[in-house]
Amino acid sequence: MATVQTAGNGNVRTIRRPRFEVSLRSDRETRPTRRVGVPIRVAIYVAIVAALWFGRDDVRRLVLTPSEPDRPLVVSGRLAAPAIVAELLDEFAAKYPEVKLRDGRGDAIEALEDLLNRRTDVAFSLRAPTDEELAFFRETAEDSLGVWPVATGALVVWTRADTAIEAISLDSLATFLATGDGAPYSHVYAPAPASGVPDALASRRADLRLPASDPRVIWVADEEAVRASLAADPTAIGIGAAWGRADFDDPPGLRILPLRRPGGALVRPGPETLTSGDYPLYLHLVVSSALSRRRESSMFVTWVADDRIQRRLDRSGFVPARWTSRPVVLTPGVAAR
Repeated sequence: MATVQTAGNGNVRTIRRPRFEVSLRSDRETRPTRRVGVPIRVAIYVAIVAALWFGRDDVRRLVLTPSEPDRPLVVSGRLAAPAIVAELLDEFAAKYPEVKLRDGRGDAIEALEDLLNRRTDVAFSLRAPTDEELAFFRETAEDSLGVWPVATGALVVWTRADTAIEAISLDSLATFLATGDGAPYSHVYAPAPASGVPDALASRRADLRLPASDPRVIWVADEEAVRASLAADPTAIGIGAAWGRADFDDPPGLRILPLRRPGGALVRPGPETLTSGDYPLYLHLVVSSALSRRRESSMFVTWVADDRIQRRLDRSGFVPARWTSRPVVLTPGVAAR
């Protein structure tokens, strides 16, 4: 995920703490004398803050993060994981009614784009910004972006319940995307590129990138449209994101295909295989915000990243990002194993 490193200006200041007087008075009489240590501790804290204050511009920006209570907090990317983001926004609004929330653009890629161009305060997406995007933001906004993991989901493959396809391997899917051969299906339905799902799939394996203009890939609006298309098409498979326990059940008239691992074992997506790391097609929901743009943004992302919210997601049937055995890698260009 992304952090702010702080350091002093190199000067060392030593503050000597005076000794307490030895007193033979009772505890009650002695208690006021012990309070002499309080202002000394305060002086130490002030000295540390002063060293940071005069040493780093980014520390000063963090301390002086402005509050804009009258301007709505724009949160984009609701469609990245609709059920999760809706629950988080509803709970935050109930807990902090003084913070006005406003929806930005919904798709994950659009949300990240608006964050980089300073058109939104907070963005939910399916990947962290790349190194180039981070550099662009630092140059244009004179600020840094923070990225926090929220939840782990699965990239699932559906087909009609009456097809003869029993399972699918990543190798066979990659071969089909490259050549069109070796598969018992003729095309693939997938959510539009703006959803972030195609990028998430390619981040697992580069040869799984869905070609932008190829008759074998049919782009539709979202996962619901993928399932609706499959219901009328027995010659295809569909790919999409699944987040909650209910999403890992077979939809009416469809089946979720298990993945065939190199050793032949079949692995079905679900909370257990996502948590253990056995299911290889996974994706992360992350939330991003500028580190020192406004106080309400910091309040929101800090609240979302809190352990209590992770536990809340688990109770709601989702897989918290921190509970998976695989590392959550937010460094751009480095795929999690």
